[in-house]
Amino acid sequence: MFMPKLCLHLVGGVAIAGSLVLVAISQPAQADLLYTLDTFTGSGNPPLGPYGTVNLHQNGANVDVTVSLAAGEGFVNTGAGAALTWDLAGNPAVTITNLDTTDFAVSHDGTSTGNLDGTGSWFYEIDCTVAGCGHGGSHPNPGPLTFTIDNITTSDFTINNKTANGYIFATDICTQRGTESGCSGITGDVVASNAPASSPIPEPATLCILGTAVLGLGALKYRQRN
Repeated sequence: MFMPKLCLHLVGGVAIAGSLVLVAISQPAQADLLYTLDTFTGSGNPPLGPYGTVNLHQNGANVDVTVSLAAGEGFVNTGAGAALTWDLAGNPAVTITNLDTTDFAVSHDGTSTGNLDGTGSWFYEIDCTVAGCGHGGSHPNPGPLTFTIDNITTSDFTINNKTANGYIFATDICTQRGTESGCSGITGDVVASNAPASSPIPEPATLCILGTAVLGLGALKYRQRN
């Protein structure tokens, strides 16, 4: 059966554009995981949370971590906690980069554990330095705390099974910072004890493929009309 060349071009173009759409749809989308620091574990009765969030972003083979505290809260250096603690499946030794080392320092990288009041032992810990937070609650640091953990995925993060509560993150803060020159509230550990929220974010390559497919289908439709 004879088919005009124009029809062959149109059929081929539709097939290619359709394939691009299927490829774009099938591309895996990255999803940021957002944990809420919702529970206070220290002594006293601070204002109710949430006290902040921990955001995990898969960036290629690495994970970018951002700890953002709520307005009025600040990281402290009391010796009872840390700026952030967490655990990873299998407790691998990790490399942490992109950390503001003036205000924060890595104290445990998977090769040993640190113990925080009320939240158990953790294999990974970043402390707020005296330069960054002062002593005790003398100079609460509003943050944010940001850093990158190399060669892991967001699915590697796991709950701390050394306590019955099963927390996944913990941080030592002043729960009512007031001014940066001192803590006017209660200091203590706050934890994320909830499941994360997630927002799928298409990769740039996926968006490019999908855009090309849509343009291709539009061009074919225009050619058919003319």
